Amino acid sequence: MEKHNFLVVLEGEPYEKNECLPLPDFEKIILGRSQGQHKADISFDSLYISRIHAEIQCINGKYYIRDLSKHGTWLNHNKIEKGKFYELKDGDVIILSKREAVLICRLNYEPGQTFDYIEFSQTQIENFVDKTAKDNIIFEKEKRKVKIHNKEYELSGRELKLFEILYENRNKVVSVEAIINYIWPKRAVSDRYVVTPEEVRQVVYRLRKRLDPYGNKYIRTLRGEGFLLEIPE
Repeated sequence: MEKHNFLVVLEGEPYEKNECLPLPDFEKIILGRSQGQHKADISFDSLYISRIHAEIQCINGKYYIRDLSKHGTWLNHNKIEKGKFYELKDGDVIILSKREAVLICRLNYEPGQTFDYIEFSQTQIENFVDKTAKDNIIFEKEKRKVKIHNKEYELSGRELKLFEILYENRNKVVSVEAIINYIWPKRAVSDRYVVTPEEVRQVVYRLRKRLDPYGNKYIRTLRGEGFLLEIPE
């Protein structure tokens, strides 16, 4: 009996969650972003996904994927080598470009057969992608925007200035004194309007709250030393 094969979308606009995308067994499939005359077979909206991001081929009844992108493709917890084919198995998770799209392979299902339901909580997906992504944070300074996983945050005022100095020194401790000099340059040299450590802590608190639920995860306090934006390597 003929078997049916699909990719199920967990995340990735313009598709709905759990939307099933058939995998034919007679041609290659391009995962990417349609633009102009170029049309991807499975097309996503994100500008972080390449026009030809990844290719899936069926060879002797088995499916294989290879990365052809700028920002990478992950199979389960591992970033795959660009240009090299990797065999796909039922239940494998494919991530395009640090969680711009997340898909599950569903292979060898009989017509009419009900899928075994696979559900990932938000925390499970975040933890899963944390293991695959070298840098989970994209900072667009000119637009005053921070993108963490697939969520955008707009910053302004002192929260923006604080994020700037932490991001520029990511994975390094930034002292309270350095933060004061960067955010309050005039008050830093004033004897009359001294910036207190409590004011610094309040700005850190507001930034963490603004980046909820990721603020407490990535911004660490090192007592007696300063603050650290820790991004997994």
